[in-house]
Amino acid sequence: MKKINLCENWQMESSSLAQSLSCHVPCSAVSTLRAHGKMEDPYWRDNEFKVQDVFEGDYTFTKVFVVTEDTLNHRYVDLCCEGLDTIADLELNGNPLGFANNMHRTWRFDCKESLIPGENVLKITFHSPVQYVK
Repeated sequence: MKKINLCENWQMESSSLAQSLSCHVPCSAVSTLRAHGKMEDPYWRDNEFKVQDVFEGDYTFTKVFVVTEDTLNHRYVDLCCEGLDTIADLELNGNPLGFANNMHRTWRFDCKESLIPGENVLKITFHSPVQYVK
């Protein structure tokens, strides 16, 4: 078995952001916004009420990574995600991989057919839990 670590060099985007923000997973929209000084500490005093709009939007995390022919020659190639919090759509090179709706499990997605030799683009869009519940 061969593993490719995809934890570093992600970009987070949202319609409310003027630019993408760099991050490393595991992380969250809140931790990324805090790391870039775009959000006040929600745990300080009554800041929780000041940051509610953060939870109204969707956030897309994008990772560009390289795959070799050697990897593509494997019989199976899975993307393994340990904890996607919580409502998320995944796509690889523009092809839908799947949907996640539970943080407390490991998700596996067959991605062999969507991979290409060279640069690949993985996008995970986390949907607003507030909007999802509404």
